[in-house]
Amino acid sequence: GDRFRATREALASLAGLRPYEVTLLRLPPQHRGEVHRGDSNCILTAHLGLDVPDRRCTLRVGEESRPLRTGEVALFDHTFAHSLRNKSPTSCTILVCQFFHPGICEEERWVLLYLAELMDALRQSPRYRFASLIVTEANGLDAELAIA
Repeated sequence: GDRFRATREALASLAGLRPYEVTLLRLPPQHRGEVHRGDSNCILTAHLGLDVPDRRCTLRVGEESRPLRTGEVALFDHTFAHSLRNKSPTSCTILVCQFFHPGICEEERWVLLYLAELMDALRQSPRYRFASLIVTEANGLDAELAIA
């Protein structure tokens, strides 16, 4: 479609980058995001500030925290724990682009995409959930955590 044509054209013009996922993220006022991390260093993440209150929205990666600014990009390995915070009384908008590490060849990219789809399908399966509970209980972990 015609939605976000300029954004799609800009992403397509970046030689060697193959986006995995692109998202517009709007952080409400006084938002404090949960710390999270990715599970594969095959993916890198870029945050582009689109509408960011001056120095009031911050990105924390590992132990380092930096302000996001409109028009600037923060690039990081998402396997490090990271979170966003908006200390402003207004919303802030960020374009989040996850893309394959430049060292990943085209064949590897297709295999990774296939495996991601396969894992998503398996996670929906009752057998997968049951097997996860058995492994979790055998290791002495709380079964309630395995379901989440």
